[in-house]
Amino acid sequence: MNSVPVLAAAALLDAERLVGTDGTRTSWSDLGVPAPGDGRTFRAVFGRGDETFRRLDVASRALVLAAEALGLPRVLPAAHHDRTAIVLATTLGCLDADRQFAQSLGAEMLDAPVFPYTLPSTCLGELALRHGLRGAGVCLSVAPDDGGAGFAEAVRLLATGEADAVVAGVVDVSRADPATCAVTLALLAAPRLGLPSLAPWRGDPFAAVRAALLP
Repeated sequence: MNSVPVLAAAALLDAERLVGTDGTRTSWSDLGVPAPGDGRTFRAVFGRGDETFRRLDVASRALVLAAEALGLPRVLPAAHHDRTAIVLATTLGCLDADRQFAQSLGAEMLDAPVFPYTLPSTCLGELALRHGLRGAGVCLSVAPDDGGAGFAEAVRLLATGEADAVVAGVVDVSRADPATCAVTLALLAAPRLGLPSLAPWRGDPFAAVRAALLP
């Protein structure tokens, strides 16, 4: 059985841009806000509103934007949503939300709305709810040079038949400025699903994502 997954969609959000295989190509300078945007960014990029986007923490906002740029409704058949997992690797996780909440402890008013985002796995739930993904949810805490661990776990889930598809990637706030965030995201699918491949998935997963997005 072929255990090499199919790279069916990809997205990249960094300090300069948001790009995805759904055709999204935009820069933060064009949007006039730093990554990952503000409460108006979702509508500005995708032309429609998102009722809860404004309240999201930095990591969740970045992940939701990147996942939208994957174009999941177009690429992933709804019949496979029950067996589509989410696997994310992170080094600094929800540092910005942690910082905001800690600062509010000494203030007159506690920042209660940010408290649910002081778990690095919260952003998985935001993604799962928006796209109806009901497979396993895995959030890995990794060393700075081990961002590929999320992709490796996704490949394992597919190879063992525990998932039909996996939204996998790396989500991390900036160490220099936790109010900014970067995401590398891929939709990996079992070959049996018959989804078109954007680029070969072997060797460096980050190179595969770049090859799919930046030919």
